[in-house]
Amino acid sequence: MTLYVLALSDAPVMPWEEDDGRRIESLPIEGIYAIGERRSDVPAVSEAELQRQHAIVQRLADAVPAIIPARFGSLVDEEELSVILRERRPLIETALDHVRDKVQMTLRIAGVVAPVESAAPASGREYLERRRHVLGPAPPAHVEGVLRDLRSLILDERRKPIERGSLTIYHLVARADVKEYRDVVNAARVAGVAMSGPWAAFAFAPDLFS
Repeated sequence: MTLYVLALSDAPVMPWEEDDGRRIESLPIEGIYAIGERRSDVPAVSEAELQRQHAIVQRLADAVPAIIPARFGSLVDEEELSVILRERRPLIETALDHVRDKVQMTLRIAGVVAPVESAAPASGREYLERRRHVLGPAPPAHVEGVLRDLRSLILDERRKPIERGSLTIYHLVARADVKEYRDVVNAARVAGVAMSGPWAAFAFAPDLFS
């Protein structure tokens, strides 16, 4: 039987049924709990299905101290899942410890211009430097103040490449610090900055099923 994995945890959750009858449960394997639903196929990709999975992962994140969300489409045979969890257990345990009792806050900054690369890189080193810059773009000057004020609350950070003039920054924050984080951002009143969260730590989860 295959399991559609929604998340991994080192603690079980009480099983429940969704409104459409699909059952969410914890499957203990190799000392880790794979949380998901038993099914033979991947759900069809749709906005509704993506929102459904997001909502379930959020419910899981509220129920246990630490989870690693799985990517959409993580359908795995139980035998293969056992191999993955056994071989990658140190990585999984490290990731769970990293996000334990923490949540993700997200800042989206509008009006950011991506760097223009008019010429091909002259060397492999230049290519890597350009790639590093694209994957980790610096925030614009007008938001540096609020990021500086948040520094003591941020335990880890990820940045998406600039898309459609928007830079997205993910912050890993202790659950206990969410109110202070919100207060700092709201007090700054920085134009073009949208805050959301707390979310499960999607941006800080390793991809274990690719």
